Amino acid sequence: MVFFAFDFDETLTHNDTLSLIIKCTKEVDLNSLIWKRLSQKYCNLIHTFRDEYFKTHKTPTLEDYCESCRSIEMDSIENIIESKCYDEISKESLFEIGKEEVKLHNEAVNFLNNILKLNISAIIISANFSNDIIRGALSKLPQGNMINIYSNNLEFNDNNISNGNIITNYVVANDKLGLLNKLCDSNFDNEVVYIGDGMTDILCMLRASVGIVFSPGKSFIQNCKEFNIVLKPLSVWTEEDINQNEKNNTIYFVFNWIDIVSWWDKNKSFFI
Repeated sequence: MVFFAFDFDETLTHNDTLSLIIKCTKEVDLNSLIWKRLSQKYCNLIHTFRDEYFKTHKTPTLEDYCESCRSIEMDSIENIIESKCYDEISKESLFEIGKEEVKLHNEAVNFLNNILKLNISAIIISANFSNDIIRGALSKLPQGNMINIYSNNLEFNDNNISNGNIITNYVVANDKLGLLNKLCDSNFDNEVVYIGDGMTDILCMLRASVGIVFSPGKSFIQNCKEFNIVLKPLSVWTEEDINQNEKNNTIYFVFNWIDIVSWWDKNKSFFI
């Protein structure tokens, strides 16, 4: 039977949820300012990095490009740690803010509920810094506790209060792919559908039986062109594409969850 793997932020959710961590701190106004400055610095660095990378690499591979992003990501994480803006946050507050403030796509919630009722495994592989926010958001689902969550996380003391450090498990696309490969090895008879929205998901999309990008942005589309990745609407997928996916280097795109639901309703008999 098929299993599903999902990104979290801006795939299952309407918006990125990282800023919610700041709302759990004791000095929200100060830390919000720090976070805004760090975020802007990160955005500037990642855009500059991309331009420089393609200028200096004549025949780049996608795997190398994704791995090369690690230095930017780790520098950004170190800046967050040094700023101390993630100090003294309780696990409970993160769970509660995830439960109360994270907005999941309604169709995504219905989709998750439906596949879980069919005993189809669902996992989340996220670069988010808080496992607890994700757990809180999923607690609104009747069987949300059945979804395994793999993410980065804050480091906590024995009283479940953060010390400001970040445990980095999934920083770049290569990290997510490593986990997905292990999961596929232990479920070798299964097909896997991966749904994500960005570059940290791209290797998993290509590894999956069906890789779906949700509402791809301009930079994602540009990178697909650079690496000769074909983007097709999910609506044109057929069973024959399962065997051709790797050869054709294809990712399927959607711009709303209704299209994913429609595709699944039409094709689920092939997978289960």
